[in-house]
Amino acid sequence: MYKIRFTVACCLLFLFTKGQVVITGTVYDSTKTVPVKDVIIQSSSGVMAVTDSNGRYNILAGERDSLIFIYKNKPTLKFAVAQVPNSGIFDIALHIRVDEKYKRLKEVKVFTRSYRQDSAENRERYAKAFNYQKPGIKLSTNSYSGAAGVDLDELINIFRFKRNKQLKKMRQRLEEEEKEKFVDYRFNKSAVRRVTRLEGNELDVFMKQYRPGFEFTLNSEVVEFYQYILNASYEFKIIREQEVFIDTRFNKELVQMATGLVENDLQLFMKRYRPAYEFTKSSSAGEFHEYIMAAYSQYKERQSLHEAKTDSLNKKTVQPAVLPE
Repeated sequence: MYKIRFTVACCLLFLFTKGQVVITGTVYDSTKTVPVKDVIIQSSSGVMAVTDSNGRYNILAGERDSLIFIYKNKPTLKFAVAQVPNSGIFDIALHIRVDEKYKRLKEVKVFTRSYRQDSAENRERYAKAFNYQKPGIKLSTNSYSGAAGVDLDELINIFRFKRNKQLKKMRQRLEEEEKEKFVDYRFNKSAVRRVTRLEGNELDVFMKQYRPGFEFTLNSEVVEFYQYILNASYEFKIIREQEVFIDTRFNKELVQMATGLVENDLQLFMKRYRPAYEFTKSSSAGEFHEYIMAAYSQYKERQSLHEAKTDSLNKKTVQPAVLPE
């Protein structure tokens, strides 16, 4: 018995010293948003794992192993473990379209119910504003004589201009709030982070810049909506890379050395005369320096004109003191 335990321990120790790694990730369908369960992951050394209901998996593999993903007896190409960039987040998308019943609906269902419940409570609370209609003259019937006449309440409401205007504005504001909440519900951080892989400040900036409109958010299908987010993330990342490139060439040290500007003047100049990406990329060092000096000359001229105008205004506003005779 001791020999058997010793042999098993040695085998385990041998495996882990041979560069074993745990690979974790999620398997999605072709939309890159819907997780796929029951996908078999098999390493070339014989270890197997299966994705759970959320498409997640963990598998132990050697550095020289390769992995294949099998779904409904159809295998993918082999993925070399040594070429996996991050063993903790190795997500893949299969070239299949899975019915959305496999999608993680828990938080969506809860959020949807919550959104609708909030909306219903909101409308109940402000029913007077939501049910507001522009007043007009209506006929009413006298309960005693049966004769028709003008509804006095409606007639009075016609002339309550301030009240009617306030109710109309309140209804419009509440409807706008509902629309914004619906966009927040679909365009939420969890979904955007999963599609774009953005984090922190970049995620916040992206969500502010590429927030979709209400009509598109309401009418778009799941695939169409996530495709918009994905395409927007590609554009966002390209623009960010361009901005970083401009910052690299048009940096404070270079501009200060060329112009002699400091502090507030330097910041104002760099903001006002920040070059475009195409020029920054294609211009030579000499051309780029000439651009900075030309911009600096223009900046000085504008500052001189501004100072002259300010002095002129100050002289006009200062009245000479008149001494009594």
